[in-house]
Amino acid sequence: MPYYGGVEGGASHSHTVILDESGDLVGESDGLGTNVWQIGVDEVCKRVNQMVESAKNKAGIDPKSPLKSIGLCLSGGEQKDKNKEMTDMITSKYPHISDNVLIQTDTFGSIATACENGGMVLISGTGTNCQLVNKDESVFRCGGWGHMMGDEGGAYWIAHRAIKFVFDHDDNMKPAPHDPTFVRSAMFKYFNINDRYGLLDSLYTNFKKSFFAGFCKVLATEGLNDPLVKSVFEDAGKVLADHVLALLPRTSKGMFTDEYGIEIVCVGSVWKSWTLLKNAFVTRLKSGVKDKLHRFTLVELTKSSAFGAAYIGAKHAGFNISKDMTKNYKTLHQEDV
Repeated sequence: MPYYGGVEGGASHSHTVILDESGDLVGESDGLGTNVWQIGVDEVCKRVNQMVESAKNKAGIDPKSPLKSIGLCLSGGEQKDKNKEMTDMITSKYPHISDNVLIQTDTFGSIATACENGGMVLISGTGTNCQLVNKDESVFRCGGWGHMMGDEGGAYWIAHRAIKFVFDHDDNMKPAPHDPTFVRSAMFKYFNINDRYGLLDSLYTNFKKSFFAGFCKVLATEGLNDPLVKSVFEDAGKVLADHVLALLPRTSKGMFTDEYGIEIVCVGSVWKSWTLLKNAFVTRLKSGVKDKLHRFTLVELTKSSAFGAAYIGAKHAGFNISKDMTKNYKTLHQEDV
């Protein structure tokens, strides 16, 4: 029986699945991050090989028996030259992984898990990124440049914005739009500091983006009724909608359906706070699209984007995996414009 592999490759965690021709999961495994810009080509290929071998063992497949195809949708996989370098190494050094290898960026896997013929993904986790893949496979993006150049609407941006309101307010430079007492108190507790000077260590000497961004979760869970927190999340909702608006003019006609309008795959932990984002996101999006769009649908994946990676890899190799896309996601929100 033929088998097909898919890898969801994140910066800190990766997941691999093996599917049969009916699209059923027969084996899976987890592994470390596979971002080539963080660990290099050799280590990415080594980790992929380890995950595939583990998944094969769980599926009862001989580790030395190549899959028919494998799709790898990896964080940092935007550049064709680097992807070719990784593909060449896998093909030469680990030929038992698969007969056919395709590498794309991680957003492709998210879209392909929920959308049959292209779509849009809006990532809001630690950082943000929005990518459009049209039916003709043309690709456009907005954002995804990291916290130094963007990440608007992501967890780091939300945490930083809330804290900046406190700093500016206490400096008497600019009053916060709402009482910053809660945010100030939560900031001191989360960072284990007694004053603003104590935050300098986390901002500079021992800066860790993921830890700093973790303050966003505190705001979302403990500050639900705080006016300043709500205003920060409203701002996040607006800028997340701006990502979508930036890409809508680049969508091909085949991307709009009667059922979904434009289908937007929402990925990342910030979407767990949809109730805080919703009103501002919807209002901004509806005011921007006007007569360009009749409906939009936000969906969340219920399966790993490694499934989408497997679909992409199989299609590229000329194989067709049977699948029911509706089992891979749930609707977060749908609205007519």
